[in-house]
Amino acid sequence: QRATDRTTTLVRNDAGLLPLAPDARNVLVTGWGVTTTATIATEVGKRGASTTVQETGLSPNQARIDQAVAAARNSDLVVAVTNRAWDIQEGSPHNGPGQMNLVKALAATGKPVVVIAARDPYDIAYFTEVPTYVATYSYTAEALRSVVKVLFGEIEPRGRLPVTIPVQDQSATLYPFGHGLGYSG
Repeated sequence: QRATDRTTTLVRNDAGLLPLAPDARNVLVTGWGVTTTATIATEVGKRGASTTVQETGLSPNQARIDQAVAAARNSDLVVAVTNRAWDIQEGSPHNGPGQMNLVKALAATGKPVVVIAARDPYDIAYFTEVPTYVATYSYTAEALRSVVKVLFGEIEPRGRLPVTIPVQDQSATLYPFGHGLGYSG
């Protein structure tokens, strides 16, 4: 737990959405991972929110995306979990376009969206329009507890990118090695 508390990385907070205040808002937790989305929803619920889970899998089809978008419209905040959304190679079980399409559709609702990359940090290159993005590097229970603590400002985000994140076509750097934001300056 100490390791994930220190490594969770706030990559982007352009809308100033984070840290969240504990309150009774309606939060949709969607995206990849049955256990992942359920664990995040449970942790967010402990901070006073009413949560709904809409797990969409590694490769959500349009029907699943539409269900998540409908749920987002009835929510005050959306937390979307991705896992290798960048992996769009033919035959990949991740089938990145589905996850990318999900995040883009959620962002288009106009609701505040927090994207959590639950494996590696590269996904942000494929949906740069999302203003709030956190990387956990893992989907263990410890990492998920840490990311929720970061979301609510219970711990300072101290993680730094252990890699460079290139733009989607890899022609330039989107975020350099060592990038990471904090709340206190």
